Amino acid sequence: ATAGSVNGRSVLEALPDSAEFYTAVIAGVLSGQSLSFREQPIRLATPGGRRTHWFNLDFAPVKGADGHPLAALGTAFDVSSFVRRIHGLSASEQRFRLALEGSGMVGIWTLDLASGTATADANVASMYGLSPCRCQAGVPDKCFFEAIHPDDRPRVETALIRTIETGAPYRSKYRVVAGAEHTRWVITSAKPVLDDAGKVTELLGVVVDVTDQMETAAALAESRFQFQTLTEALPQIVWSCDADGRHDYFSLRWSEFTGIAREDITEETWKTLVYPEQAATVAKVWTRA
Repeated sequence: ATAGSVNGRSVLEALPDSAEFYTAVIAGVLSGQSLSFREQPIRLATPGGRRTHWFNLDFAPVKGADGHPLAALGTAFDVSSFVRRIHGLSASEQRFRLALEGSGMVGIWTLDLASGTATADANVASMYGLSPCRCQAGVPDKCFFEAIHPDDRPRVETALIRTIETGAPYRSKYRVVAGAEHTRWVITSAKPVLDDAGKVTELLGVVVDVTDQMETAAALAESRFQFQTLTEALPQIVWSCDADGRHDYFSLRWSEFTGIAREDITEETWKTLVYPEQAATVAKVWTRA
């Protein structure tokens, strides 16, 4: 609004959407009060239509010779751009948290070193078998340590102490025993927050549930063990390679047949053993395969 469009008009008329607010303000100031408001939303008429702006407002009574309030003096500072940035960040954070909670695999946590209080979201609480409400409000850090598998706990504590003492990033993989459920594997990492003196005051971190990946890796290792047990028992030579043609296994029979120890095998070793007259044919068939 321009000065000409509001000067001489009642504030209740000029700003009808805020009439209730200004009625209370005027009453308070004329009773002798000084009032302040931060980030107060006010609806204004703009060329594009009515739009909300946010102001820091201060009001003080203007007193006459007899000491009684005659008028209200107000100052306004437009903080709309600041408030909109904050709202945008809050919305982004909310979307980010919803995305994490929807995954069920990634959670956020913080640890305040001065108080020993840890906070965490619902995903972390679920991984550790703790109450989501309590974790969001803050619980003693021992609640999380007690959920760590006893065999892994010393290693986790050592890694945390190193981060606290040096300010280096924290990262650790360990098992969590949550109630009666089966043991879960997690990877947790954190960035330390330093004060002006360079001392670590807080850790901001994430936890990723990697139980499925660890179980898959264990199953693959078991399968690999069974494969090697079988092939080593066979009298034939057995080898394998990946989808790009890189060899990843030669059985013991291959070393016995060629006289080349496993530790001396390179990717090109087998090719050097092919007779020159047959090299082109073998290369062609190998490439096509």
